[in-house]
Amino acid sequence: MNSKKVLIPIALILVLAASVYLGTRSNALPEETTGDHAGGAAPAAPAVRSFHDGSEAADSAAARKTVIFPGLMDDDSDEEVNRLRDFMDANDTAAIIEQASFLASCNDTHRRAEAIEALTWVATPKAGMALLPLLNDSDEAIADGAFNALQHVLATVGVQINGDVESGELTIGITMDDGSLVSATEGEEDSDGSDSLDVNAAYELWLNAIKAAGSDDDMEALLINLVGIDAKFSVPLLVDLQETDDSRLAALATEYLDMATNRSGVTNREEAAEWLMQQEQEKP
Repeated sequence: MNSKKVLIPIALILVLAASVYLGTRSNALPEETTGDHAGGAAPAAPAVRSFHDGSEAADSAAARKTVIFPGLMDDDSDEEVNRLRDFMDANDTAAIIEQASFLASCNDTHRRAEAIEALTWVATPKAGMALLPLLNDSDEAIADGAFNALQHVLATVGVQINGDVESGELTIGITMDDGSLVSATEGEEDSDGSDSLDVNAAYELWLNAIKAAGSDDDMEALLINLVGIDAKFSVPLLVDLQETDDSRLAALATEYLDMATNRSGVTNREEAAEWLMQQEQEKP
């Protein structure tokens, strides 16, 4: 995707918030993958980047795969892992996600760790969705790694959304009739022919990621990052979360809806729609 004008303060807040929280999560390697290279310090939050942004690919898949598990052993004996790395070197997004999803379903923790690394690198809404089943992995290191990777993907998507909103390429909001998310650019292409961000896929990722969060702390960490995204995206999503059957999540969504609307007293869908329309009317 083309680089676009981004709301720098918001983007920095978004990424820094992810960075701070990532530091609180364990990045220990799964037991099966520990060895002479294990036990390094937890990494800083990875830079918000994915290969599909038009930049050149890194030297090799092996050079890119140790963002979440910095001590992950480089074992070339697993043909399925090698297949994944080949897809990464070829920048084949669909194949990477498909193969990583397969590895994520395997009993071998090394394979699941490799899947997390690959999905972190892709950093698209579809890659983020493939991480969700691993949030409740029986191996705590895998579950923590999946959450850290999800934070990175959401931060990347959030920066892209803010850039598209600022450039005028993305129009989203709440409709008065059915409350659904509206995208004016879904399925269109940028001027250089690359696919624009599918805002509906991004919306579904954020919605499902927050619902799948394993603890109140994880849920709040995602909600904090969400309010750093443009209100045209975050407010409709918070309204949907507010209307879920989970009373704990609904209460948190109400709290963060108030924050996202600048403490304007917005408490429900109709008020949120009116607030968004007012914001549009007040634009210079």
